Order: sequence, then structure tokens, then C-alpha cells
Amino acid sequence: MNDILQSIQRLIERPKFFTSLDFTRGRTLRFYSLLILIFTAASVVIALPGAFRFTSVITSQEWRDQTGVVTRLYPDDLEIRMVNGIISTNAEEPLAIPFPESWRVQQEQSIMPENLLVIDTTKSIALEDFAEKKTSFILGKNTLGAWDQQKGKADIYDLGGKSGEGSLLLTKEKYAMFVSRVSSVLQKVFLFGIFLLPVFFYVAYWIGYLVYLIFGAAIVWLVAKQRGYALSYRDAYKAGIYLLPVPLVYDFFVMVLSDFPHVRVPFLFTAFLVAMALRNFPRPGFSGLVPPSETVGEDTASQPTDGKSADDLSSGIGTETDKTDKPST
Repeated sequence: MNDILQSIQRLIERPKFFTSLDFTRGRTLRFYSLLILIFTAASVVIALPGAFRFTSVITSQEWRDQTGVVTRLYPDDLEIRMVNGIISTNAEEPLAIPFPESWRVQQEQSIMPENLLVIDTTKSIALEDFAEKKTSFILGKNTLGAWDQQKGKADIYDLGGKSGEGSLLLTKEKYAMFVSRVSSVLQKVFLFGIFLLPVFFYVAYWIGYLVYLIFGAAIVWLVAKQRGYALSYRDAYKAGIYLLPVPLVYDFFVMVLSDFPHVRVPFLFTAFLVAMALRNFPRPGFSGLVPPSETVGEDTASQPTDGKSADDLSSGIGTETDKTDKPST
């Protein structure tokens, strides 16, 4: 247990590792990849309950029932024809397709429209038509209108310009076949995506934190400069990678407590990075460290280290390696 605690402490607080520039001689990419792998594994564990619930939903009878609801939305005898971008139907218009009752949320019934779609190809779509016809969508002569409840405005899409020459006939049979195929494809895509979730997480984290460190390295560089250590931006970027463990722990707890409001505090991740930089780049002379003029010299290869390679200083994430011999004084 003490060995584990000491390894964690060495991972978090190791000023000699940073002030002697030992981090510039380590396998930085290996350390970072392994760190992100551990963070991804922890994230997957947190996401597993939700993934299992989602899997049970898309493979359940409820999914098939909702597919049936979508299929029944289309009237049995309705035919929708589009010729050279102009839409027409064989029904008496305007034709309203009501919102399914099973889709209505109890708390939102008062604001949900009465109809899902109204087909009226006899005139152009006007904004007042949505309130008058109590609908979310309107299919017009050559346009499709969609009402955005949150923004309080309608978006009108031109269907005629995209269809070009030719004709299209939509019947209940074709519609039902299309819904069935889409439902089947979505099931397979969702299930496949869940199995690949760890890969998605790993790639997203691996790229995301490297992009963040373009900014984070500047923070580390400023802290080191304020403490009297003349780092290059490249070395500050490498130092930022080795300073990531504590900020990542914060991000992990944000995921664990994501159901609680105001858990993620703006710039707190960066604040942890600053704190780690301040802790690992102490002022010269603190805890017996040599002055920066001796620490950050031109010939860094001849400077004393704390006796650990960069892999060892990743606190046991890798395997134990031979210690570097100290130069004689």
C-alpha cells in the first residue's frame, strides 16, 4: 500500500524531475498514451450502466413498437407524387397527420402541437400557418417547413430545387418498407457504436487533450518563467503532458457527478494545471533544489537527475528500469 501511495506521490509531486529537465529525455508519447488509456478505462466504467440501458432499449419490444407507430403515421390510401420538383397528393387538402399520443410527454402536452405534419400543396407556406394549423411540419407545393419551438421561428427548405427533373411516387407500402429498413440499420449502427465506444473515447481524449495543451503549454511556460526557469515552448508542452494526471482526476469526478448541476467549473481544469506547475517548478533554493542557472544550462545532458528515468518517474505506470548513474562532482 505504501508503495502505491509513494508511486502516486511521485507522479503528482516530483520537482527534481521537472527542474532538471529530466522530463525532456523520457518517452513522453508512451507516458501520455498510457495515461489516456487509464483515463479511458475509467470513463468506460462510468458509461457502462448507460450503455447497457441503451442496448436493452434498442433490442427490446419497445423499439419494435415505436417502429410500428412511425409506420402507422402514414395514411393507408395516401399517395404523394413529386414531378419536376412539384408535390401533389391524391388526398383532400389540407391533410393533417396528428401527433402520436405515445410521444407526448405529460409535462409538455400544453406546448406540443396537435399535429405532427400538415400537407397543403395548394399554396406557399406562411409563418402563421404553423399556429393556425397547430403543427410542427408543413409540406407545401415545393417546400417543407419546420417550426422550432425553442427559437420561436420556422425554417423553410426548398425541395423543388434539390429534386431536379424526374418523378417520385410515395405510397404506404414504400413508406413502410423504408421505415423498416431504417429501423434495422439504426439498430445495427447503435449496437456497433456501443462496442466501439472505448475506441471512440480513447481517440477523442488522446486528440482532445493534446489540442488543449497547445494552450496549456503556454500556461506552464509562464509559470516556469515566473519561477525563474527558462523553458522553451516545446519543453513546456512536454511538461504539460506530465502535469496532466491531477487535472484528469478532476475531469473524472466531473463525469461521475455529471447529474449534479454546476459540477464543471469554468477554467478549473486549467487551475489544476497551474497548481501542478507551481508545485513542480518551485522557486530556486526551495527544498535544496539548485538555482535555475545551474538547472537549465546549455548542456542539460550533464545535469544531475533524481536517479530515475522518465519511465520510472511515471510512477510505476511502466516497468522498473535501471537507474541513471550520477556524474561525479
